[in-house]
Amino acid sequence: MDEELLRKIIASELSTFRSEIKSELSAFRSEIKSEMSSLEERLVGLLASELSSFRAKFKSEIARLESRLAHIENRLDRVVEIMTNMQVQIAGLTRSTDRVDKSLGEIQGIQIGQQRMIDSLSERVAKLEARGKVA
Repeated sequence: MDEELLRKIIASELSTFRSEIKSELSAFRSEIKSEMSSLEERLVGLLASELSSFRAKFKSEIARLESRLAHIENRLDRVVEIMTNMQVQIAGLTRSTDRVDKSLGEIQGIQIGQQRMIDSLSERVAKLEARGKVA
């Protein structure tokens, strides 16, 4: 065979092979683009679904926390009322204690006076007895 003919045949075969490769690459690219598009759509759908689910859970958690916060606020309001009542009661007890302290001071003063009188009378009785006037 002639070398020139062999070259033409090889060139022709290479050209055909290139065309087939280009055609298959083009088809492969189309498949990849189609698959990527499909995957992208599925991913977007999944993300949208997950985001929706997350929003619902987030809203539910916020509602639960708001309810709990309202409950805590009510409890604190009651604690404030109780503390105010306790302050009023303690103020009353303090006034009563002050009155008792004042009364005890007065009683002590009276007892001291009485004791002086008793001591004085005791001395007088002792003097009188010493003089012999009292039997």
